[in-house]
Amino acid sequence: MNWILPYWMMNVLSALFSALSWEIVLTAIISGIFGIVGYFATARFEKKFDFTPTVIFFMVAPIVMLLAFAVWYGTEKSNGTFNKEEALFKDYYYFGRVDGKSAIGKGVLYEKTTLKPVYSGEFERNQRNGEGAQRYGNGDKYVGHWKNNQRDGQGTYYYAWGGRYEGMWKADKQDGAGTYYDEDGKPEKRTYKNGKWIA
Repeated sequence: MNWILPYWMMNVLSALFSALSWEIVLTAIISGIFGIVGYFATARFEKKFDFTPTVIFFMVAPIVMLLAFAVWYGTEKSNGTFNKEEALFKDYYYFGRVDGKSAIGKGVLYEKTTLKPVYSGEFERNQRNGEGAQRYGNGDKYVGHWKNNQRDGQGTYYYAWGGRYEGMWKADKQDGAGTYYDEDGKPEKRTYKNGKWIA
């Protein structure tokens, strides 16, 4: 799955960038980094490094925020307005582009109960459409193409125990030619029809 920020960080970033312009936030981050550089320059000159919890916090925070900003900025510039929406999906929080009352473009879904990321990828009309990665409760993962919330087209399904299947999908089921790999990576050509292994 693509690099996904923890829910709490996405929440903070969403609030920050809703209240402030990205230029102000980026300026604050850069100022913090210059502060870190200044501290080390002074400490080296005086030959005294005082790593108290407060100093460590102000050193780490700008760096973490800068990395988070890079991820957010990439989403913002490539997909338009970045929002947090709680009402679009019954069981999930959504972070990403919104057009009116619809999720569109790239976004991330987090479970409302666990706050764990579940899906990262493309949306259209509040449905998974396009390329995306989905994690399942049993530890399995699917990475590939989606159509109307269903696995459809080329995709790879990773089993939690180590095996995987690479091939075609239709209406959320394996359909067409593909290759199955066991936990040791040994390949086996297979053909499926409507989720059933036929050859």
